[in-house]
Amino acid sequence: MKISGAKVFVGGRFIDGGIAFSERIEAVGPSVCGGADAHGCYLIPGLVDVHTHAALGEDASDGSAEGMVKMSRYYAAEGVTSWCPTTMTLKEPELTRAMHTIRDFVRPGDGAKVAGIHLEGPFLNLKKCGAQNPDNLHAPDAAMFARLNEASGGLVRLVTVAPEEPDAMAFIRAVSKVCTVSIGHTTASYDVASEAYAAGASHATHLFNAMPPLAHREPGVIAAAMDAGATVELIPDGSPLRYGEIGVFLVGNTYYIKQYEKDGLHSLNSAYSPMLFDADFTSVYLIGRVLGVVPPEDIATPEEEQLYLKYHPEED
Repeated sequence: MKISGAKVFVGGRFIDGGIAFSERIEAVGPSVCGGADAHGCYLIPGLVDVHTHAALGEDASDGSAEGMVKMSRYYAAEGVTSWCPTTMTLKEPELTRAMHTIRDFVRPGDGAKVAGIHLEGPFLNLKKCGAQNPDNLHAPDAAMFARLNEASGGLVRLVTVAPEEPDAMAFIRAVSKVCTVSIGHTTASYDVASEAYAAGASHATHLFNAMPPLAHREPGVIAAAMDAGATVELIPDGSPLRYGEIGVFLVGNTYYIKQYEKDGLHSLNSAYSPMLFDADFTSVYLIGRVLGVVPPEDIATPEEEQLYLKYHPEED
């Protein structure tokens, strides 16, 4: 099958072209012609959502096999081809049931692949627990993590922890050998967060939210994450983040994104999407609008500048 005439995301930018594929991608770029006409659309790889709790009235924490199938199909329909079911702060028996359900999940043919599990808690700070149930909070406990990971069949890929909590540094040193450790729901100072990153943490959960703000004398987790080169998440729907048109770099292995409230980066399924592209995608997704580009006064290429001006004609 072929799709052509689109703006295709290749090498970090959009170019004119198309894609040819069967069960796998066979060709991408301007050489692809014919097939379905996608003029006026943008063609991107499938997205990876590493922080998503629920959809369609179903929740990854509920231990419902039927709910997992419904969510999987929903995410695939919205352009997410891989996802990490994310659990809430619950007691260990409830989390264990959720681990078993996710472990036993069978991906439907029209559904998104489970890439792993994100444990968002229960190892969080009471003062920044947000929507998490404070009655279920638990001090960082590597043995408890190991039990949950075993119950999941080794599927835990990400765990959020508040590094200022008792025994958190020992937890980070142990657990970072097993999966990615993220800092979040925390009151940690810059020094404590930096120590956590030095101990093995490498990610930040919804940067800016449920953590101290960035201040000139107390830069906190936000500056520590940037200094450590950590990957980070944003909730870029214009509500939690109200910083006008300031840019926030998300620096990872091979990607960056800049967020602007004015036009915003919009997730295709939930506000928590960090907008990662699926390196092992087997499907593609067409969208009718740009997800987000840098403004012309920053580091935009000429092509990106024209794309930006297309969606910001008042600045032309």
